[in-house]
Amino acid sequence: MRYIKALLILVSTILIFTLIVALFMPNKYYVERSILIDKSVDNVFLLVSDLNNYIKWDPWSNQEIHKKIKIYDKGNVQVYEWDGDTIGKGRLEITNIEFNKRIIYKLTFFEPWENVAFNEILIDSINGKTQVVWKMYGDLSYPIGRFMKNKIENMIAKDFDKGLLNLKKISENY
Repeated sequence: MRYIKALLILVSTILIFTLIVALFMPNKYYVERSILIDKSVDNVFLLVSDLNNYIKWDPWSNQEIHKKIKIYDKGNVQVYEWDGDTIGKGRLEITNIEFNKRIIYKLTFFEPWENVAFNEILIDSINGKTQVVWKMYGDLSYPIGRFMKNKIENMIAKDFDKGLLNLKKISENY
């Protein structure tokens, strides 16, 4: 009985310590990646500002063949909804567009977990080429998400690198 009591005290202490540490950890994540594309801003902007084109280069659309997707206009913005076994269920909505400069997307995940994030794509002309900067930021859940911050940022960074390479390839052959 004494060992069980000691074990319960140890487990409780570890749990309380973990919860306290998580209070002081960052509660937000931020990822930024960029690429230089040998194509005009007009051509690249068309691929990132129209969700019918977005699904051709984003790193997640091809991860599941049998997913259900729906792209539609909602007022003066587009919405892309997906539902699949591997990629889960969610919605990407364009919330703001500055022609040939910036697009802001709201990303809502419904499954396998609920979360909201924001993506920004910034576009700029540099010496006749187009620089694309892709950003994502959002909140980390308490307490587990805060401990997973680096893993989440590294995973998103890898996907962004892949997506930007896809965008470069499609843009330069467009």
